[in-house]
Amino acid sequence: MNYLTQEQFTLIPIYQEKWRKIILSTEASERDKVTAAVNAFYTFKGKSYPNILFFDSPKTAICQLIYSPEINIDNGLSLLVHDLYTKVFDLRKMVLSQKLFAKKF
Repeated sequence: MNYLTQEQFTLIPIYQEKWRKIILSTEASERDKVTAAVNAFYTFKGKSYPNILFFDSPKTAICQLIYSPEINIDNGLSLLVHDLYTKVFDLRKMVLSQKLFAKKF
């Protein structure tokens, strides 16, 4: 299939809004369902179940993954998470400083 039908094309905004709401949702995930889905995928691939970690927020996840020695993640992922945290923190500082700067005038 190389093209969308007119009906499919008209449904795009509906699906965009549906997924935007899902992505921006702050509701707690259904951890039992998530765990079951991940485990089913690993079973399908013939792999052993992973250790699934849940966190209350992205900030909590980043801090726990960087600073908790009891969470065993490979060093490459740890560096990636630390780099992401640094970039987000730097961006936040930049945005806040621009807002403060804008308010002075």
